Amino acid sequence: MLSSTLRIGFSFLLIVGVPVLSWRSARPEQLEGIPKTAIYFSAVVSQETGREKLWAVLAMAPTAGLCEEFLYRGFLLAEATAWFHSVAWGVVVSSAAFGFAHSYQGLNGMVRAGLLGALLAWPVVHTGSLYPSMAAHFAIDAVALLWLGPKFVRQQG
Repeated sequence: MLSSTLRIGFSFLLIVGVPVLSWRSARPEQLEGIPKTAIYFSAVVSQETGREKLWAVLAMAPTAGLCEEFLYRGFLLAEATAWFHSVAWGVVVSSAAFGFAHSYQGLNGMVRAGLLGALLAWPVVHTGSLYPSMAAHFAIDAVALLWLGPKFVRQQG
């Protein structure tokens, strides 16, 4: 079990540190002329064959599904719920932090991620398990990487 100080420090990192690093990594002067969707989906779109794309998705989508769900819906949702003595506030804090962690996607991406975070918190709150939200997150990322990403890149290309 983590000590109280370590839990607070880790929570601070998720709420403040990750969003700041995400925002700093996507400074406009560094990304000038490169569409954000192209950057996000380039790992899959750049693959030549269907087999390569499938392997890219199998390597990328589970990472977010497992890691982000564990961090934001597993750890931070529980911590924020305990801080505020309210599941609703726990969902708000963890979803907002999840949205801010996607600041590299711009304001629309942050809002979408925050809303998605709240939606993914629902099964965690109601079942007490991360597995449904992990599976849903994996499915969302797989669809985005295989279908939506290439579509957006073609439109912006």
